[in-house]
Amino acid sequence: MKRIAKKVGAVVMSLAVAVSGITIGETKTKSVKAANNWNLVWSDEFNGTSLDTSVWSYEIGNGNWGWGNGEIEYYTNRTDNVRVAGGSLQIIAKKENYGGQKYTSGRIISKGKKYFKYGKMEARIKVENGNQDGVWPAYWMMGENMGKMDEGVRVGWPYWEIDIMEHANSNNYVGGCLHWNTNGLKGEYSHGSYGSGFDGAEKAFGYYTDNENNGINGWHTYTLIWDANHMEWHLDGKTYLSQSITSNNAYCFQKEQFFLFNLAIAGPDTGFTNNVTANDATFKTATMYVDYLRVYQQGNGTNTTTPSTTTKPATTTKAPATSPVETITKVSYEDTDLVANTDKKFGTYFDTQDNSWGGGVTGTITDATNKGITVALDKLGTNRWAAQAS
Repeated sequence: MKRIAKKVGAVVMSLAVAVSGITIGETKTKSVKAANNWNLVWSDEFNGTSLDTSVWSYEIGNGNWGWGNGEIEYYTNRTDNVRVAGGSLQIIAKKENYGGQKYTSGRIISKGKKYFKYGKMEARIKVENGNQDGVWPAYWMMGENMGKMDEGVRVGWPYWEIDIMEHANSNNYVGGCLHWNTNGLKGEYSHGSYGSGFDGAEKAFGYYTDNENNGINGWHTYTLIWDANHMEWHLDGKTYLSQSITSNNAYCFQKEQFFLFNLAIAGPDTGFTNNVTANDATFKTATMYVDYLRVYQQGNGTNTTTPSTTTKPATTTKAPATSPVETITKVSYEDTDLVANTDKKFGTYFDTQDNSWGGGVTGTITDATNKGITVALDKLGTNRWAAQAS
């Protein structure tokens, strides 16, 4: 969940309620729940004010030949380029001379900290000013054994890579892709690629169909569904690419993978952006926002691997829109506000503050200490309401 509460004065917690969904302050709550037979096993909701470094690490620099792609940015760990604010991860690409490059940006990975085998991997993303030449956001996975010995071979790129979402330039579509050695780990290297734009899937892109969201600039959900036999890529819940992983030595995709998010600035030798580079004169700062990253698995989630316990609890439960009761739950692990840092209990009434906040909302507040507050609304309103400490 994004920020549930904002402190108003010393003892008032203000929130907002809309008929189309619950919004709190300026921010819409996140509904964290499983679909069909999927069970939520882990998520990063990117709440709080800093990156969770028990899950994520920064990659810094320009790598070897622009991270093997001819990229022209310098990745940093500065909050100018990577930060968590307003309930989202923000990776910011800026035009500035730094580290011998003309641009800076950010790249984070969960290698050695959080990795998975199989499941439904879902992220909600938008990229502000993402439809410029040379701007290349990506949400992807790589083998957890990268850089380690496996089958007597030190694993390097691209023994395997899963691209869940990549976008380039002003395209009105995104792509997904696999990279691996078709001769297996021990065989002579033979780069295999399958996915959007490659043989057999030349037209298998996820096309944006809602002009209202302005393509990559608007919020969209990007999902990979992955089991021992196949993978599917979804854009906003619609499948646009499917691939078997049981042939051509694709067994590498039956091993653990870690996550990466980055916002690259492509150079003149970057094939993914059709060798189109950023325009120095017209470039606008681009920001990749990640609302959440969630992993669902079937059964008991035994394919989850982590060397340390870092999972944050799910924080939102929302009743169906047709229900007369809405429930909001605040969990206190993130904010430094009244709810998270007080032993006071909350009364069972609403403070309308000059009778201007209520908006017709009525309901009951459950007593709560610093572990949270639950509000059951039996009538929805159109404006803000507040709970006042007893």
